[in-house]
Amino acid sequence: MNTMPTFRWGRSVYTGDRKGNGCLAVFLFIIYAIFLLGLPFFIFKIEFNYLTDMASFFEIKQSVHDIDLGNKRSLMTNQPVHWQSENIESDVSDQAFGTT
Repeated sequence: MNTMPTFRWGRSVYTGDRKGNGCLAVFLFIIYAIFLLGLPFFIFKIEFNYLTDMASFFEIKQSVHDIDLGNKRSLMTNQPVHWQSENIESDVSDQAFGTT
């Protein structure tokens, strides 16, 4: 009975190889689960770092002054300054900020 020819009218639809998709689904599920479990920890870590930075700068806000780079007189004062840089290396300590 299995050797009889069969005929079907209509277009052929390719369904793909269904055997090979199981490993991909498991792999994607594991990646998705790791992402969902790790995302809250990442967000809370970033928020904690932000709040720590804001608390630190709030403590020393009164003693930090902006300087005008075009005015040499403002550079000669002995006041702490606020300077933005991407790479800062120093061998000094700041007791007001709590770094040694």
